[in-house]
Amino acid sequence: MKAVIFGATGLIGSNVAARLRDGGSSVISVSRNKPSAESKIPGLAEYRELRLDKEQLSAIMDGSDAVINFSGASVFSRHHDYDAEVRDSRISVTRAISESMAACGRKPSVFINGSATGYYGKTEASQELTEDSLPGKDFWGKLVEEWEAAAAPAMEAGVRTVFLRTSVVLSHEGGALSQLIPVFKVHLGGYIKPGDQNFAWVHMEDEVGLVEHAIGNTQVSGPMNAASPGYVTSAKFSRALGDAMGRKSGLGIPEFILRARVGKAFDLLASGGKIIPKKALDTGYRFRFTDINAAMNEIIGKLK
Repeated sequence: MKAVIFGATGLIGSNVAARLRDGGSSVISVSRNKPSAESKIPGLAEYRELRLDKEQLSAIMDGSDAVINFSGASVFSRHHDYDAEVRDSRISVTRAISESMAACGRKPSVFINGSATGYYGKTEASQELTEDSLPGKDFWGKLVEEWEAAAAPAMEAGVRTVFLRTSVVLSHEGGALSQLIPVFKVHLGGYIKPGDQNFAWVHMEDEVGLVEHAIGNTQVSGPMNAASPGYVTSAKFSRALGDAMGRKSGLGIPEFILRARVGKAFDLLASGGKIIPKKALDTGYRFRFTDINAAMNEIIGKLK
């Protein structure tokens, strides 16, 4: 298989690239930092520098089997122009990829575009959220709705398009846990008050597995939630992390403290509703990690 990956230097993109490479696929990395990609993910077929040029992008993607896009500034960025950076780095790249894909002579079989469960906005803890649920009206809901809409040219050109609405990805390599682990190490870890709101999460193994599932299963199109069916409350998530680290986890942390640390990304950590991976389950995907304690023990074990 020939796969083109945008954003292969990021946390998710690098893991997807490595898995496909190890599985024998011919993987092309397209990123803003070509030397970083060559260093971080050696052994790929090609390394290309990202330029939002339709002719160049079409040439790269022409004849490929899968195009995967995980481009975008980190949601934990502290850039002074956070809103514009997070928004534009996703929407502009997605639109350029999609328009260029539509112009390909031999179009890719599938386009997997990274998205986020922030699509649903902040909801009540009792609310069940599937791929058919409506978007939120907050910053993240509007951003993700526009982000997905930017892929319209690919869909209209007949390319099977999947929006992988990713929740909080748990990995020993970074992401949300890199923000939380230092706090727990000094015995200041705890749950987001009041603690009964749901915390949507997915282990990196399942995040990558869902990408592979979307590539190989032609039944998968449109939005697909990347969230473990073993959803937990904020309090239970905190307890699982504390237990795995051998640290206290019973503090109730006010929202303003965590918001000061992670900014608008806080809203992704405390959305509230139960995010259900209905499409993944309905199309036959079986999650490797559904128990938060097993997931935390596996991850923290890699850091010891």
